[in-house]
Amino acid sequence: MFFINKLRYYLLPVLISIALVSCKPLTLGGVSEGTHADLKYKISRNGSLENSIFIPENLNGGAVLILPSCGGIQRWNISDIKKNWLNPMLKLGFVVGVVDYNANRGAKRPWNCGKNKHLSHHRLIRDVYNGIQVLATVSGIDKNKIFTFGTSLGAQIGAAAISREYSNIALKEKLIIPRAHVGLYGGCSYPSQTYLTSDVTSPVLWLSGGRDVEVGDECNQYLYNRIIQVEPESKFVSYKNATHCWDCSQLNGYRKNTYYGVQTYIFDPDITSKSQIESLSSRYELKAENEEDIKSIEPNMEKLSKLDCPAVIVTAPGNNVDFVSRNFAPKLGIPEDPVTGSAHCELIPYWSKTLNKKELLANQISKRGGKLYCTHNKDRVTIGGEAVTFLRGEIEI
Repeated sequence: MFFINKLRYYLLPVLISIALVSCKPLTLGGVSEGTHADLKYKISRNGSLENSIFIPENLNGGAVLILPSCGGIQRWNISDIKKNWLNPMLKLGFVVGVVDYNANRGAKRPWNCGKNKHLSHHRLIRDVYNGIQVLATVSGIDKNKIFTFGTSLGAQIGAAAISREYSNIALKEKLIIPRAHVGLYGGCSYPSQTYLTSDVTSPVLWLSGGRDVEVGDECNQYLYNRIIQVEPESKFVSYKNATHCWDCSQLNGYRKNTYYGVQTYIFDPDITSKSQIESLSSRYELKAENEEDIKSIEPNMEKLSKLDCPAVIVTAPGNNVDFVSRNFAPKLGIPEDPVTGSAHCELIPYWSKTLNKKELLANQISKRGGKLYCTHNKDRVTIGGEAVTFLRGEIEI
């Protein structure tokens, strides 16, 4: 057995049972929020989403807090939240909490959006921490594996909750901080104000749309600087043809005026599927302390083959190279792959950012083993190494 020092994942499976208790009110540095009390959560019995906790059939040890857009839970987004995010998370074994910022707070249409905000960002970030503390009371939850997932406004406040400004306050108040955050089409309130006013302190996966007029290039650049340039495990993905709310089937064709211009929402099932795969992670990547940890791993192939992903990568700094790795894919009929190019397409950007190097020397320390000469150049990687001829043939045309 070995101990993993740090897990590199965004929403990776791992859970267990049920006992919900109320949490004490959160002060977050004594910020006054008037009459808006902390939200009350319940175990969902009838599928209702509003401030509900959902327990999967097969628990895995982790939990996710879903933070919806500014309107909270409404008729138009219930089916999309369930189909696109809640149900897949439950299938992976996560306990899932769903926040409704507006429930029982006297909100009137159009809820908490645009100029009609009735909740300050301090109150909303307190809602994040309140939800996290509630999830931590579910029996069997690993408090180090609680994540946040947000869309639009939810993406913004989820990132703000793990910013240096708020995470430092949370630490002083001994609150549990999310392990990582996934944000879809989150933006800035307006160019001069954003919920994310300081650098993040935990990994973030940020998914944006290339045609998202509501967010705008200026805001995306600001968020990139706050997230990607300061947190080496974070990732920024832009879908070229995606608009705001690309996973909102009920808002397809909806038009609205924004600070940057008129935005027409286009529901895109293909991009929705891609963002699901990116967010829920199709591959495990585990980072160990050192090369010896990687060499000593003796995985249980039967259990690995039952994971909801095709492969498991383990990696660590190398003794005489920049990093080492091993790749197990029993689900694909490959207990351990000798040398894996596709795995290094993911490993190279991570280690390049971690070590602040563009050119890297890697060693996949399987039984056969193999050294790889790697280069990271923006959105591309180059991989080289030794090769042997194992087959010759001729093609006649």
